[in-house]
Amino acid sequence: MSAQAQWREIVPARGLLRGFKAREVWEDRRVVSALVRREIMSSHKQSLIGVLWIVLRPLLGTVVFTAVFGQLAGLDSDGLPYAVFALSGLLVWNFVSAASLGAAGSIVNEADLVTKVYFPPILAPIAAAVTPLVDAVVTLVALAVVLVIYGVAPGVQIVTFPLWIAGALVFALGPGLWFCALNVKYRDAAPIFGLLVQLWLFISPVVFASSAVDGTARVLLALNPVCGLLDGARWALVDAPAPPPVDLLGALTAAILVLIGFLVFVRSQRAFVDVV
Repeated sequence: MSAQAQWREIVPARGLLRGFKAREVWEDRRVVSALVRREIMSSHKQSLIGVLWIVLRPLLGTVVFTAVFGQLAGLDSDGLPYAVFALSGLLVWNFVSAASLGAAGSIVNEADLVTKVYFPPILAPIAAAVTPLVDAVVTLVALAVVLVIYGVAPGVQIVTFPLWIAGALVFALGPGLWFCALNVKYRDAAPIFGLLVQLWLFISPVVFASSAVDGTARVLLALNPVCGLLDGARWALVDAPAPPPVDLLGALTAAILVLIGFLVFVRSQRAFVDVV
């Protein structure tokens, strides 16, 4: 055996993706389901009301929003009963916010696992973003009951709802991955992101209809990806007006945020084990 054959040179990963391997992520995809199951079980362990809280949270929010914004402020609700309008919006908003925040804190929350077992790090934020789907399904059942109470029936476009939720999941990973990488190195990134998410609620058409905004303000509103997701989900679920073409601007913004978040994450992941 030649001397050259006995040596293997190991060099740091280079390039835009720094050694990211999509095939490896696919082969270890079962890690996602394992992490999701564990998170669901742990979140309801030793809980007094358990799954009931998943229903109470959006319902209580709907009651408060209906009283304050629907009755007192008299905000437009696209001709829908305000309770239906608010709950359908909260379903999507709660999922996006929970998925983003979960992804942002995933590596730090899974520090023991990340430092002891090797798996593609990006699977942790993906699992954290997928977990809130359970809450969304339970809220969807509550919305169905509210629709019956108010006599509101969805149209045939309800079959598109899974597409809107899938879009919400992909978008939520954008800022989630970005702040996940920042949170590993700077632990105050998580509370900062939490504050930004709270402020984000007020510039998203959760409590007001996007159709009530026009002109330049409507274009600026459409740049918020949540605007198009809310318009589309409401169209699918409660037969609200279809999303206007201007909402496509939000898809462009979402694509940019997802790309930036992904690149920041994969270029930072090699240092996670040393820092977390």
